[in-house]
Amino acid sequence: MAKLGQLGELVNRKRYGGRTDLLVLQGTPFCNLDCTYCYLPSRDDKRRMSHETVAAAGRWMARAGLAAKKMTVVWHAGEPMVLPRDWYARAIDILNETLGKNTKITHAFQTNGVLVNEEWCRFFRDHKIKVGVSMDGPAVIHDAHRLTRSQIGTFKSVIKGYRLLAHEGLDPTVIAVVSKTTLRHKDAFIRFFDDLNPRQLGLNFEEQEGENATSTLDTANDREMEQFLTKLVGHALRTGRPRLREMEAMIQVLRYSGKPRALRHQENTPFRIVTIDADGGFHTFSPELAGAAVANFDGSPFGNVFQDSLSDILADPRFRDTQREIDLGVAMCAQNCKYFRICGGGGPSNKLGESGRFDIAETRHCQISMKLLSEVILSEIEQSLRKDTGKTKIDLK
Repeated sequence: MAKLGQLGELVNRKRYGGRTDLLVLQGTPFCNLDCTYCYLPSRDDKRRMSHETVAAAGRWMARAGLAAKKMTVVWHAGEPMVLPRDWYARAIDILNETLGKNTKITHAFQTNGVLVNEEWCRFFRDHKIKVGVSMDGPAVIHDAHRLTRSQIGTFKSVIKGYRLLAHEGLDPTVIAVVSKTTLRHKDAFIRFFDDLNPRQLGLNFEEQEGENATSTLDTANDREMEQFLTKLVGHALRTGRPRLREMEAMIQVLRYSGKPRALRHQENTPFRIVTIDADGGFHTFSPELAGAAVANFDGSPFGNVFQDSLSDILADPRFRDTQREIDLGVAMCAQNCKYFRICGGGGPSNKLGESGRFDIAETRHCQISMKLLSEVILSEIEQSLRKDTGKTKIDLK
């Protein structure tokens, strides 16, 4: 029987080997802020991932053979900077020891930015860590939602932290949550990010997900949303500011010259993303599913890096049922949606958050973030190419 188990592991390594290019490690579930749209279920929990768990996670990924040749480790799912720098220094060494032989690891922090100081900047630079800052725009937008636990806006602290990162040559990216507040101040949003000009600006549309049971965009006027996106994308095409993550992704799709194909979304493909929580619990698919409890899904891990093998996880009925339901939802998208080539079936966390199930197709989130945004980007690019004025600042070749 031991031989059978070993052969099973080899078969699974062959099938899934090298698939994971994003490993999300939850150093702590705790967050020092209290954002109005936060999806995290345990942001009051001050547990810390032990270094033994970091080592077990690294050994597990190596033993399962999941790690791609190049893999990004994102410290997230809580505010990573509430843990001390020496904790991360040891954790990074451990991962290099357990995974670094066959995998080139890039570390990244997604932070709310309020704790950035010169010491952290030196640490990021010394360890070649990529930094993303969550910032929703000028104070009138940002401070409506991104609050301290005393319900005070955090814009002054965040912009100070961002500018220090930029001054120190760390070239941070920005993720902005787009809410109904953004639509009311769209011109201020565009001016702010034109002036800030981050290396990349990603738009995260407010989602009904996890602890955020409703989204302000559920009742947003679609015409107003279209006007905002058209103005933002048009400005970015003409000026090159801000550099939009979503537009760069669309241009990559347009550049693909081979046979038309649909790519599975990273979040609905098992083991493309692996999330390991503070106790060593193993999650896959959308990172937001970790701990996201609804009627038909309790958010508990599919296994644990201390005791379960890849074969154990693949054989677990919860994992099999989850994958089957996600696959059904992807098949529905493929059959019914003209955007499938671009989207690849969408994120399971959005489907679960809006319907309580994975086996559905369209969501409100995909109506905005995929369908409407794609139409706006394609329309603006087409107009730019037809005019051929030479004023487009985005490389479309």
